Amino acid sequence: MAITESSKSYPSISFRIDEETKKTAGDVFGELGMDMTTGLTIYLRKVARDKKIPFDLSVAEPDAEYKTHILKTLAERKEKAKDLNTKWYSTNEMREMFEIEKS
Repeated sequence: MAITESSKSYPSISFRIDEETKKTAGDVFGELGMDMTTGLTIYLRKVARDKKIPFDLSVAEPDAEYKTHILKTLAERKEKAKDLNTKWYSTNEMREMFEIEKS
């Protein structure tokens, strides 16, 4: 007996996702003529084949107001750092203070 795609036994994957994302993705897959399992299988096969996430991941640029705030804060802290009484901490001291183990 030949084993066909439909007669193979596949492991299952279970994960949690918010209801809105699940519904919206399901609607998109439905419009493309497939169910959620088929859509996710296509995605996972692409990841496995290409050995990468099939889209760019990035952090959005901060808006101008936030960027200005950050630059101002850094400038203020730089001025404070000029004070000889400023306590400087090494990376190891910071790890100890915050109980972070070296990786």
